[in-house]
Amino acid sequence: MSAEKTESVILSLTPYSETSCILRLFTRGRGLVHGIAKGIRKGGKSATPIDRGFLLEAQLYYRPNRELHTLGSLHVTNFFTGIRSDITKSAIRDIALELYLKSIKQSDSHPELFELIVSFFAVLENSPKSEFLFPLLWRFICKYCLLMGFGIDTGNCKACGADIDRDTGNNNADDIHVLEIESGALICKRCALLNGSARINADRCIGSSVIRFIDESNDNPPRCQQEKNEHLRITELLLLYCRRHLDIRTLLNSFEFVKSMY
Repeated sequence: MSAEKTESVILSLTPYSETSCILRLFTRGRGLVHGIAKGIRKGGKSATPIDRGFLLEAQLYYRPNRELHTLGSLHVTNFFTGIRSDITKSAIRDIALELYLKSIKQSDSHPELFELIVSFFAVLENSPKSEFLFPLLWRFICKYCLLMGFGIDTGNCKACGADIDRDTGNNNADDIHVLEIESGALICKRCALLNGSARINADRCIGSSVIRFIDESNDNPPRCQQEKNEHLRITELLLLYCRRHLDIRTLLNSFEFVKSMY
């Protein structure tokens, strides 16, 4: 057994007995870790309040080939209070947490994934404008896909090879592209009409302003007609892409909750 301090994000916690909790952590050094925090629910002045989405430093007593490890002292380094105090930010945070829970199964070190979710929470917490919240989630999902090895190709149209138009020079232009779920390729509107039929599946479409924001070539919020419906539609599309490539066979409950909010 080795004892080590590790930075962790709490993905979920489950009460265990009257005083303890089982935590599912995503750690910087060991990836996914299940640990039991004994006595954490006793209460009192010295008790450490913990909840999902907290960033903490944990004393981890790690035993190889064991599924459940022991946690010693826990020190919360960031409560992300700006997220906890906003119901929309909290709901969007929960989508990111559930995506990690349902897609990461092995206890391997992935510091880049740890940095991704921590930096996402920091940006989400500090975002002052509601129109940025869902686009920030889209950017996070697409970065996650890229790190997991199946990033969406925002470079060229799969059919004709033309550059995906990120900047038309017209602030009112928002060219439509179709996301191919199986390949992660984008197909321009012209090719989609030529290769398919006279109609395009609107549920699979992504506008160029969304693409510009996702790949960070533009930090202006994407233009979305019927904003709330479009935010939900694009989020559902990107989560469908993740579920297909990460073999997630159930819906994300956190996203179903978000839909119920609207």
